[in-house]
Amino acid sequence: MALRNFSHSRLATVAAVGVPLLAIWAVFLFCGRCSPAWAHQALMTYEGSKTCSTGECHPGKAAEVHGSSHYQWQGPTPGVPNLGGQIAGKWGSINDFCTYPNINFLFQMTNLAGATVVTGCGSCHAGRGLPPSPSASQEQLNNVDCLMCHSDLYKRVGAILPNGQPGFVNDPTMDISAATAAIRKTPSQATCLSRCHVSAGGGPGFKQGDIDPLQLDPPRTLDVHMASVANGGAGLSCLDCHKVTNHRFAGRGNDIRETDLNLKIECLDCHANPPHTAVNANYQDLNRHLTRVNCTVCHIPAYARNAPTDMLRDFTRIEADAAVKRYEPVRTFATNVMPVYRWFNGLSYFYEFGKAITLYAGNKFFQAYPLGDIYDSNAKINAFKLHQAKMGYILGSRRQIPVKSKVLWETGNIDQALRQGAAEMGWAIPGYGFANSQRYFSLYHEIAPKENALQCAACHVSAGRLNFQELGYLVKATRNGQSLCSSCHNPETADFYQIHNKHVREESISCTTCHNFQTAPLLRPGSINPIYLLLGN
Repeated sequence: MALRNFSHSRLATVAAVGVPLLAIWAVFLFCGRCSPAWAHQALMTYEGSKTCSTGECHPGKAAEVHGSSHYQWQGPTPGVPNLGGQIAGKWGSINDFCTYPNINFLFQMTNLAGATVVTGCGSCHAGRGLPPSPSASQEQLNNVDCLMCHSDLYKRVGAILPNGQPGFVNDPTMDISAATAAIRKTPSQATCLSRCHVSAGGGPGFKQGDIDPLQLDPPRTLDVHMASVANGGAGLSCLDCHKVTNHRFAGRGNDIRETDLNLKIECLDCHANPPHTAVNANYQDLNRHLTRVNCTVCHIPAYARNAPTDMLRDFTRIEADAAVKRYEPVRTFATNVMPVYRWFNGLSYFYEFGKAITLYAGNKFFQAYPLGDIYDSNAKINAFKLHQAKMGYILGSRRQIPVKSKVLWETGNIDQALRQGAAEMGWAIPGYGFANSQRYFSLYHEIAPKENALQCAACHVSAGRLNFQELGYLVKATRNGQSLCSSCHNPETADFYQIHNKHVREESISCTTCHNFQTAPLLRPGSINPIYLLLGN
């Protein structure tokens, strides 16, 4: 029974049988308008936020969700200079997986098993079927699907609604009273991971590469943060790092345009500063690295360490996928992948949908890449997943063409899928070609424990995993008209550590004596780091 349904006469009756009124009023004071333990158990129907916002329960919460990035799929973009501050996100933009959500949100199709299903990008949306709209109409507010995040027992299925449009209804196998009784204020790992983020991109671990189904209860070696205390981990949940205010979440990687909650997540929010102590013989060296090296470089030695991740989507070749019973582009998967390493100052470049792509060597163009370089005092070397795809673009205008997923998934005809996608944008196709897109995904999960972190020799050897020349660590060939070393002393033989320690720590020689870099102003906002044009990826 909901507390709001208690009348004064009922309170009097309860008091008459010996329950002090003070105790009853304490329930109101400390539990708020609705007590989940009472109110939600009694719910026998659920129609999204229309149910949750009835009467005095949860006022304004649907409006909070409606305005968030989880619902709008877009938001302010202070971290993407080339977008000029406009509202942007995956809604209204194109990507290298299912391409364009606006024309692929929800639709009915016949899969390869002959079954009629409702599917599309909206399968993970926090709504009941309507595409997001900035207008907070009552229809949009009622569309908010609260239990997508707040109940582990909630289940919904795609269906054609009475209005003839695709949407979601309660799964007939779901016990609604049990699902509403299981409502929790803080979303669980299961709702964040299993319901949406693990399967982003079409399957477990496909998209991000560092979000894995095993992270529901991972071993310490996979993710020391999310492993339980019993498993030797920190026992953290998603929301321990991704703080929430009014349904807006902190956290943005290079692969996300919008900033939902402008609150930076830092490792040093939890760890001591400096984090490495005398327990480690090299602790002073490790702490020095932090001025220019992000923690992820050493503590994510590889990603996709359990489930394979999607590394390349080739839309020039199509195949039947027996697991999802539809046609898909040919995909290349990999496990235990070594990251790529790039400078990142927290700002990103994103391709703007509808504009001409810029083709570089290797017929490649960038969907998203991190800004910053060795001259940028705000940049650090970060670990990334590089995702690549062969994608269609219009010859002449060089616009990237969205794929109509219904056509591709049902028929496997990429020509028709591209032509239909362009037609829905109102674009003519005099001809099209394919180019190699590249997108850099930030890696922040699957943090390895200290005993599995990279050691010095992983990078500081001639064939190490970091290409120091690509990162800008170039050594001068000459100095004062002489070869570099001879400009100061006779030739000497020693290993890297001996040479570097003697020059830097013992003699305090400036970096610029031997190298061509120094602290410099920020990279011009929105400009491309020239080093990207030289990479062979």
